[in-house]
Amino acid sequence: MRPIHRKALKRAVETCGGVEAVAVALQESTRQVREWLAGEGYVSNDVFLRIVDLLLEKDPAYQAGAAAAYRPEPRQDEKPGREDRT
Repeated sequence: MRPIHRKALKRAVETCGGVEAVAVALQESTRQVREWLAGEGYVSNDVFLRIVDLLLEKDPAYQAGAAAAYRPEPRQDEKPGREDRT
């Protein structure tokens, strides 16, 4: 298991209130989630993306980070200090 997968899964368990809640949200067995937490097995990219979606939905820190990461840059004509030269 990749360290980032395990870290995200641990955060999801903390955020969602336990292994059972995460298992339900991911549509996986609690046994499988516990195995992943123990570093056993393989988390597919599909499952990892569902974990990330869960964090984005439930964890305010991830929501704030996602909002900052995807904030579009101002267009050239909207940048402060630029005067209209028509």
